[in-house]
Amino acid sequence: MDWPAQSPDLNPIKHLWQQLKQRLAFYENPPQGINESWERVEREWEEIDADVCQKLIEGLPKRVLEVYRANGGYTNH
Repeated sequence: MDWPAQSPDLNPIKHLWQQLKQRLAFYENPPQGINESWERVEREWEEIDADVCQKLIEGLPKRVLEVYRANGGYTNH
């Protein structure tokens, strides 16, 4: 089987980064410097529930199959 090179569908952390970006987008005002930016990132990262991580890991076999069926191409994930 040819392995799809660096498929984002097979990288659960990419989905966590996306969720973090969505959470940070809810702030009305931009951060007032790097320290506030980092504080927001830390705060929102800590708020991501462990169940989210677990579901991403548990869904990996399904994503592998979808990528395989798509011959390494794009999937719905």
